Parts: sequence; C-alpha cells; structure tokens
Amino acid sequence: MIAKLKLNYLAFLINLHWVFIRIGRKKIDRLLNDGEGLSSRKLFKADKPLNYHCTRVLILEEKYKYLARESELKYRNKRIEEFKLKWW
Repeated sequence: MIAKLKLNYLAFLINLHWVFIRIGRKKIDRLLNDGEGLSSRKLFKADKPLNYHCTRVLILEEKYKYLARESELKYRNKRIEEFKLKWW
C-alpha cells in the first residue's frame, strides 16, 4: 500500500516537471522565433530552469523504475507514459 502511494506520488512529480519542461520549451521557441541569438543572455536564462527540470525527470523516472521493481506490484510492468496527463 505504501509503495503504491509512493509510485503515484513519483508519477505526479514526473508529470509536474513535464509541465514545467513544456512551458520552458515554449519560452525558448518563442525567443528563437523572435530572432534571439543562440548565445544570448535571455536564452541562457530561459534554458537554466529547463535543464533542472529535465534532470529531475530523469532522476525521478529512475526512482520510479527502482521502486516498481522492488515493490512487486502490478505497476511494475506499466510504462511511465500511462501516468502522463491526459491532455498531452
């Protein structure tokens, strides 16, 4: 039961970071479409939080896989994509 709650919590955190990644990518795309240079300060500032959220997603996905493997629940064989928000 506790492992199932932890899996759901990790899935929620993964989805939350994916929301921030999508927002950051839209911001970077907007800057690039407006003609901002690749080495500009604005682009660097927009990219820094995006790197953080991407790293967190990788770490959380590994924790999710480890917990699913260790818990021997029915969630073990399901993919993380099943927990992504339905409007994606």
